[in-house]
Amino acid sequence: MPTTIKPRKDHSKRSPAARRKMKGAARKAWAQEPRLTVTSEVENEEPMASANSYPDQVSEMPLNFATPEAEDENQEALAVMVKKFREGIIIEQSVEYVAGKGKPVIYAKIRLTTALRGKRKTDGLIEGAYILRLEVLAGSRAVKVEGLRLGPWQIDDMQLETGSVYLAEPIWAGFQSVSGSCNGRIHIGDVALKRLLDLPLNTEAVLPGPETFSG
Repeated sequence: MPTTIKPRKDHSKRSPAARRKMKGAARKAWAQEPRLTVTSEVENEEPMASANSYPDQVSEMPLNFATPEAEDENQEALAVMVKKFREGIIIEQSVEYVAGKGKPVIYAKIRLTTALRGKRKTDGLIEGAYILRLEVLAGSRAVKVEGLRLGPWQIDDMQLETGSVYLAEPIWAGFQSVSGSCNGRIHIGDVALKRLLDLPLNTEAVLPGPETFSG
């Protein structure tokens, strides 16, 4: 509540006995002097949250570990390089998907090999053969790898279970090979729920570059 405080000189110099001896005019003038009003700011502040309330608030915050390129926040891809040579690279990668809290994890562990293998000369043009090999090392129950899109490869006719290997037809291109990060897509079929997941694939690969072969 607002508290009324009289001026300091009135309280320090005029005791109750002195005020009783004041004459009528002096008493009236003293009563009309302004008073100092102080309002407590603590009463107007919002109540502070207790320390015990913070852990519950933090636990309710959604956590998103997906990469910025991923379109689905529940998808996560982990890649580990196995071997890299002059014109080829082998990557082992796990792709995981969680439909929601308490739902089973859908995952597939794959080994991806891309390389430049062999060259040919046709009508004065030098071309290189780019190969792709995909092996399914492990996967959750009732899951198949049904498609892959990476660089020049657009493969939609797979039915790969755990232990299966797919070797794509060589792609002949007249461009020098480049290696590095590459964004693609992988299609995983959930046989139990009869649905097809189109997930981002952030990996490394050897692909035809922008420069032509020098002959």
